[in-house]
Amino acid sequence: MKLSRLRVLFAFGIAVCCAWGCQGQQDTPAPRAVDWSTFVTGFQEAYFKANPTFAVYQGRHEFDGQLPDWSPDGIKSWIVSLRTFREKAIAVDVSSLDEKQKFEREYVIAVIDGELFWLDTAEWPFKNPRYYEGALDPNVYVAREYASPAERLKAYTTYAKAVPAAVKHIEANLRTPLPRPYVDIGKLTFGGLADYYQRDVPGALSSVTDSAPQADFRTANEGAIQSIRAITMWLDAQRANATESFPLGADLFSRMLKDTELVDVPLDELERVGRQDMARNVAALRQGCAEYAPGTPLPDCIAKSDANKPPGGTIATDASLTS
Repeated sequence: MKLSRLRVLFAFGIAVCCAWGCQGQQDTPAPRAVDWSTFVTGFQEAYFKANPTFAVYQGRHEFDGQLPDWSPDGIKSWIVSLRTFREKAIAVDVSSLDEKQKFEREYVIAVIDGELFWLDTAEWPFKNPRYYEGALDPNVYVAREYASPAERLKAYTTYAKAVPAAVKHIEANLRTPLPRPYVDIGKLTFGGLADYYQRDVPGALSSVTDSAPQADFRTANEGAIQSIRAITMWLDAQRANATESFPLGADLFSRMLKDTELVDVPLDELERVGRQDMARNVAALRQGCAEYAPGTPLPDCIAKSDANKPPGGTIATDASLTS
């Protein structure tokens, strides 16, 4: 992501529901009666079911230990569901909604379009290993004290047991040859996750003294570690045949901007505006450096500024400023 991920990773407000990806514009169905409150609840619950890791981060701990269904059928089913939810949102009689609900409706449609892009149009689950990064990060069980250590140990153990099967889907989904940058970033991502499972997780949950849950945890965690290391090695092996065909291209990039950011400005105009903004910021930087470090090249000026930190990396507080 994602997004992302994408992915990048996305975190969306529960009140307006949450959703992935995107799909091109659908033909607008004939208006029919759709109760907005019922729609919101149904969409939210469907999203949580399809994205249980996200649900856990939102406090829905009945989804503890679960991972998304990354099988081809599971991905296809979620795409179909998103399209159906989009059609229903489009079909809502806007005149029956208050201003908040109108905003929610537009937001939901935008979110669905945004994720359907990565999920369906760009086919990210089949092209980019980083698509899977967010759900494979178990930090919520490790760092968030939402329950007792014993409960979180149990939840993480269930989660770790689900990792090997999920990783098998990832390897089966990724179409080779992969672009070299995706391979390299995927190796870093999965390698870092394996280290996190091995080094950080056990210590964070070590306060649980019951030997049986700890033994179950160690077995499950080792299985998760080995599966993550295996796909890291698999990615490393893909580098020999990797390609350089990673750019989205102008057409798909324009589609991405429209579907994920609601930006439909032509690319040449966006580039012109971006370069103008960059020139304005560089000019301001030069002016600031002329005052801060006269006669110093910009890179050296920036390095000097970056190095100017208080001891220990903290900012001392003057009591007179807070009284």
